[in-house]
Amino acid sequence: MGSGLEDVGGGNGLRGMRERLALIEGTLELKPREGRGTSLSVRIPLVVREQQGGGIG
Repeated sequence: MGSGLEDVGGGNGLRGMRERLALIEGTLELKPREGRGTSLSVRIPLVVREQQGGGIG
C-alpha cells in the first residue's frame, strides 16, 4: 500500500497541500504506521516580526 500521492487527482488533496506548504517554506510528511494507518506531519515555519513604534497591537 502506498502513500496515495501517486493516485492524487485534480482536487485539493495531498499534492495541493504540499504545494501550498512549499509556498510558505513548510513541509508535509507521510509515514506508514504498520497496522495503524498513516501518520501525516505538517511543519510550518514561525516568523516573528518586530512591531514598529514599540507598542502592542
